[in-house]
Amino acid sequence: MSLSINVAETINRARMSGFQIRILVICTAVLIVDGFDAQALGFAIPSLSAEWKVPPGAFTTAATVGVAGLLVGSLLVGALSDRLGRRPVTLAGLALITVTMFATAGAGSMEWLIALRFLTSAAVGALTPNLIALVSEFSPQRSRLFTATIAISGFSLGGVLGGFLAAWLVPLTGWHGVFIAGGLITLVTGLGVLFGVPESVRFLTLAGNQEAVRRLMIRITGQNVSDGTTFVLAEEKTGRASLAALFDRKRAVLTALLWLTFFMSLLVLYFGANWLPTILAGAGFTASFALIGTSIYNMAMVLGALLSGFTADKVKRPELVLGGAYAGAFVTFLCMPLVSGSPGLLLVVLCFAGFFVQAGQASLAGFAGTLYPTSIRATGLGWAFGAGRIGSIVGPLIGGVLIAASFGGVTILSMLAVPSAVASLAVTTIGLRKSGRVSETDLKLEDGHAVGKAHS
Repeated sequence: MSLSINVAETINRARMSGFQIRILVICTAVLIVDGFDAQALGFAIPSLSAEWKVPPGAFTTAATVGVAGLLVGSLLVGALSDRLGRRPVTLAGLALITVTMFATAGAGSMEWLIALRFLTSAAVGALTPNLIALVSEFSPQRSRLFTATIAISGFSLGGVLGGFLAAWLVPLTGWHGVFIAGGLITLVTGLGVLFGVPESVRFLTLAGNQEAVRRLMIRITGQNVSDGTTFVLAEEKTGRASLAALFDRKRAVLTALLWLTFFMSLLVLYFGANWLPTILAGAGFTASFALIGTSIYNMAMVLGALLSGFTADKVKRPELVLGGAYAGAFVTFLCMPLVSGSPGLLLVVLCFAGFFVQAGQASLAGFAGTLYPTSIRATGLGWAFGAGRIGSIVGPLIGGVLIAASFGGVTILSMLAVPSAVASLAVTTIGLRKSGRVSETDLKLEDGHAVGKAHS
């Protein structure tokens, strides 16, 4: 009689092995490099502007196209990953980024720069949900939100580290060095994925590749598994990965609420990322205070992300942790006019705002990965990030309109309480409804196939 092993339950029971930690480290490194690649143009614009003898505003189209590329990549490639696998899509994306980054270093016209930035950004946008899905599928349920949070925080860290790298490179090599460095480090991480990251064990189980699953389970558990063992995955089976699948089986409300949360969350994040120094300076604070405040805001965001991911894994209702984080952002933004006369107090409140905003966003990606089964996980994450990318475009546009309308800087910041409140309500409602969410513990196996009932 052959032995049948439930892959998900086995991973959930076992401790995180060195093999799984290696996968997490490599995927996080890829996202750090992606964060640098996504912001490379911003680092290069001052040098580019001087060499090409055009004003910085001339690069607005190239910057906007970059954001559009992130959106396109998020929307289109998720389903491809669910059909072909996480690993080939990741390798293809890294190969495209490597080529386009090197090509951008030799760009001689605005047209070529725009085209290459679109391709680079599209690949970056595709990799983010794909890598979050991969990390989630190799992590035990008890630490899944934390590992996903670590990985997604790499993207923000890439922007921070990239600024220091660019500050060192540009005086030595000009703007070309920024893109050459991006191409080189992308190539290195691509080799890391090629030799150090296998295909998702869950994806391979669904694909029926029993021998590949057996080899991976030996590395995960550290125990020998006999050749005749059958591996199964106790989770909901869906049809072909597609947008329609995200609205099947009572998932319509869940998906809509998740998109709304991502939209509002990234609206707030990119609003602050683009306008915070300008708003603080416009509020009458010195240029140095504006930069210090922005740096502290970013550092608080990283701390909030890691603490939220760790905490969400320790509670049975992680959506309440996320809802609480966005509610905290709502309160802190709302309180800003009360401390506008004191730079020190405003800095403290701003620090708390950054903490709560990123605490919600970073853990949101990992949480979203738990809402969909393996067969449509990357599709669900891709479209959720796509909705967020739209918010990342709308946020800076709204900021520009409010600044042009001569609203006070602190008043503008306090308006971010509105999208924070909407995000809090949306993600909390997801937890209350549990529409279409299937837990690994709520399914049983019949003849090696999963049979499950969605929470209602």
